[in-house]
Amino acid sequence: MDGYSSTDIQSKEDSFDSPSELSYTDYGDSPENEANIKQLKNEVSKNAYDYSVQVQYIEALRHASLYEELTSARENMHNILPLSEELWVQWIEDEKRIASTPDQIKRVINLYSESFKDYFSIKLWNEYIQYVIDQYKSSLEDDDNFQVVTLEEVRNVLREANKKAGCNIPESYIIWNTYLNFETEIMQSSQSNHEEQKLNVRDLYLDRLSVPHKNLEQTWQDYSQFISKNFSGDYESIMVEANKIYSKTSQRYRKKETYEDSLVNSNYSLVEFRKYINYEENERSNIEKSKDPEDKKYKQIAHWLVIMLYERALVYHYIDETFWDDYIGYLLKYKKIAQAVEVAERSVRNCPWSGMLWSRYIRILVKNNSPRDVVMNIVSRALDISMLNSKDRLDDLIKVLLTYCDYERSRINWRRGTIDEEHAIDLRAALQFGLEKVSQAVPVGDPRSRLEFYYIEFETQIKNYAEARKIWEEVINKRKHEPEIWLRYAEWEKSLNNIQEARNIFKRASQVKFDWPEVIFESWENFEHHYGDFDSIENALLFIKSRLAIVMTRREKVNIKLQQFQNEAIEIQQFPNVPTEVVNMENMTITSRDSLKRKPEETLEELHPAKRNKEKSTEDMDIGQESSFVKDKRRYTRVRRDREHSTIAVVNLPEEVKQGQLKTLFNDCGKINEVRIIPDAQKGESIAYIEFSDRDSVLGALTKDKKKIGDNEISVYQPIAQTLYITNFSESTNEQDLLNIFEKYGEIIDIRMPSANVKGVKRRRFCYIEYKKQESARAALAEDGQPWFGFTLSVHISDPDRKKQRSPPAKNEIIIHNLPSQVDQNELKTLFQPYGTIKNARINLNEEGKCTGTAFIDFLKQEEAQAAAKAMNQVDFKNNCLHVVVADPNIGKKSKGKELSIATKRDRGISVKQLPKNITKENLQELFAKCGTIRDINYDNKEHTAEIEYAGVEDAGKAILRFDKYEWHGVRISVKGMISVKQQYPTSSKQLVPRTALMPPRSTSRNKVSLKKVFTPSPSFTSTETKEETTDPVENEHGNSMDVETITSSGTVKKSNADFRRIWKEGKS
Repeated sequence: MDGYSSTDIQSKEDSFDSPSELSYTDYGDSPENEANIKQLKNEVSKNAYDYSVQVQYIEALRHASLYEELTSARENMHNILPLSEELWVQWIEDEKRIASTPDQIKRVINLYSESFKDYFSIKLWNEYIQYVIDQYKSSLEDDDNFQVVTLEEVRNVLREANKKAGCNIPESYIIWNTYLNFETEIMQSSQSNHEEQKLNVRDLYLDRLSVPHKNLEQTWQDYSQFISKNFSGDYESIMVEANKIYSKTSQRYRKKETYEDSLVNSNYSLVEFRKYINYEENERSNIEKSKDPEDKKYKQIAHWLVIMLYERALVYHYIDETFWDDYIGYLLKYKKIAQAVEVAERSVRNCPWSGMLWSRYIRILVKNNSPRDVVMNIVSRALDISMLNSKDRLDDLIKVLLTYCDYERSRINWRRGTIDEEHAIDLRAALQFGLEKVSQAVPVGDPRSRLEFYYIEFETQIKNYAEARKIWEEVINKRKHEPEIWLRYAEWEKSLNNIQEARNIFKRASQVKFDWPEVIFESWENFEHHYGDFDSIENALLFIKSRLAIVMTRREKVNIKLQQFQNEAIEIQQFPNVPTEVVNMENMTITSRDSLKRKPEETLEELHPAKRNKEKSTEDMDIGQESSFVKDKRRYTRVRRDREHSTIAVVNLPEEVKQGQLKTLFNDCGKINEVRIIPDAQKGESIAYIEFSDRDSVLGALTKDKKKIGDNEISVYQPIAQTLYITNFSESTNEQDLLNIFEKYGEIIDIRMPSANVKGVKRRRFCYIEYKKQESARAALAEDGQPWFGFTLSVHISDPDRKKQRSPPAKNEIIIHNLPSQVDQNELKTLFQPYGTIKNARINLNEEGKCTGTAFIDFLKQEEAQAAAKAMNQVDFKNNCLHVVVADPNIGKKSKGKELSIATKRDRGISVKQLPKNITKENLQELFAKCGTIRDINYDNKEHTAEIEYAGVEDAGKAILRFDKYEWHGVRISVKGMISVKQQYPTSSKQLVPRTALMPPRSTSRNKVSLKKVFTPSPSFTSTETKEETTDPVENEHGNSMDVETITSSGTVKKSNADFRRIWKEGKS
């Protein structure tokens, strides 16, 4: 995605060195440095929201000692993006080096003030007050009466720092100690007002004792010593009164200690912060209701304790838009409008892609009666952000546009049925502007037509029906294959008492080709019964009858073809009569070859009715010695086409590459079913998809990676991660509907929908969408759980093996029972969001698309799932008592006396090298967890390498295929398997079988065939002096044991990929 992404933000802490590591050295005007600065400047001008580029540009200018350009670059970045603590420290330190005049000193002080607008930082606050104190002391020693900061100004800064940082329970002592030391020094050096200053310090202690903090007991002891030294005569009475404050604060602190410990133990997870905040907000609410005078005094402290928790959490979770929204909501709840405006400004600087936060910001300003130019400035800022105008952020863009329209509508005077034309013009202009912005971002427009319906409603309210009808026609033209839109259009005309217009709409809709037009026919008939006369009813019924006849004829043709297909399948099941050739599935398809759609494919089982006990003796049989029965059975088994596992993608091909060239290159890997080439004229290259007849051929094809065609070095990989599996939509959904929704995420290569079944002639409600890029498929997962015409879409990366064997539930999964039928994924996520980061939520639905009562939620962490189950079990939700438990990982495991073989750590492990600098173990966890559950990570930040152990062999294989040569933070990382020749065997060896983690899933055979003889090399491949065999079984992807023979010898001849492919083919023949 072009622009400011979560990856960009994450990199902002990894993109600079600490101030101590940087030298302010003049690198001179070297051509290399000038070229680098020029290039970075151009990149910043093209995309100012690219955080890492901004940081690199600033570093380059800093090392070149280009002060004016550096200052300008920093200010420009600060205007649109938040700066981290380290960047602020670096900037302020540079300014402090040259600050000698009053104006320069004030500039440093102003920079400190600006830094607090981004993130709360104890370090920056402490440096700030130290700097102000130093300037004050320096002015006292200056003979020229040069005073930039007065005593009162210093005290104001200290009070503000103590007010904002004083409620930071673990670290507030840093600010407090500086404050106390300053006032104590004044007390000790003051002669004229010494007694008054003692009282100031005493009050300072009392204020501190009323605030819960980490060193509360030490503060109490220090206060005792202070009173003993300075108020010895009244020690007892003073301490008795102070003890009332101390004891109550101590009780409050002990309750908070548990939450503080949980934060530390969870590595400051958002879940624990939310729990802590909920506790503090409840405390604040209770204090509001309390009549105790002491509680009333504590109310302000309670408020700042909540504020400080939000601020502490944002240091770690600054890109969580929902958390920013919660923070703003808290401030608005207690009518802290000024603070809410400040936080809203910070929120959009941290999450500029969030339409929700921009909309909230605009509404706060309007509610606060801000001037129009202020509101419009925020609207303009939001709509000028490039990422918000991209197709993958359409929903966010529309949220901002709808809020803009709401603002213009709020300015219209609707009193007494009249309308302010001037403001009406503004609203109409906003709607037209919004529609234009949407069409620029997504040429096909909003698939939900939200702005269009807003426009229609507005024009209807002001009785401009002709304009509203014009917009209706535009919507119909875009969504004419959706019956719901036609019905809504007819209902609108009916509401205006335009009966004939509504009748015309029904008639037009009846002539459109729908999958299930009966819904239109039935609605039209009911309409005529309520609003028509005998003539109109008769005409409608006759027209419907004629259209229904056309529909039935079309369906009958489909039925005939499907019946023929079924009859052929039945004939093939008669084993003695089957021809001696394998059935070609492509010749039995119904759809046209002109289409890029995948042809209908059925899951075909082996057709011979022999029982398993007749086959068991073949398990350990050599391939060359199979019985004639097994040979015949394989011969007459219908081929199951397995595109997902038998297809490879070839990228970086010349634009003019031909199919013949690709077939020549990959012909020795296995039989090729299909070659599809997709040229990209803009990039001057092509991408190709090659489908083999079986998945075993893919492994040999993958060895062609890095080969050359012409001058291009090609890359070969399996494109499984680029295909989406989508389900739970209406039967009337067609390809265009899906294209309207999913095209915004990237270029779509293919949409594959199953044909109707024979009995009901209804389309099964699932499909596959294949993108050109993996990033597009991952971005499209945002549609998972989104409502769509009464259904909740289910969108996942396609996993063909998912249905074969359901893996046991993870420990971070919870199961919810007894849910009401009327619940959707958004409600479910909202209900459980406070307990942690939700990775996925799945609701079991019945045929009507309603909840069956059961749902599953995957949390990011195990402790989050446990917390959710504990908190939500036996909770009433919509009059239903929920039953929530953590999923049992033992469910689903085989328990028939056969233990599954367990892969070794090496099988499950991967080795990652050439990692970027400054990444963390958490960054590795986040990236590589996309391929499966990670058990352990060993990270060497000096060598920039890591060893990662997955829970399963298959996960490790996926990670290697997905992330080897993957570009991460500008560096191409290397990902290999942990098993290497040197690690396994003391002598050199040549492993003739690739790692099982990389092997594609085996075909659906019931036999467990030994590979020992298949891969036994010919004598020419090995010396007769030494031969070793490994006897440990290695698991394949389905958990079946595979015997792998490895030949080792000092005289072993090294073989090429061509040799490997030849051996592989010999093993299959």
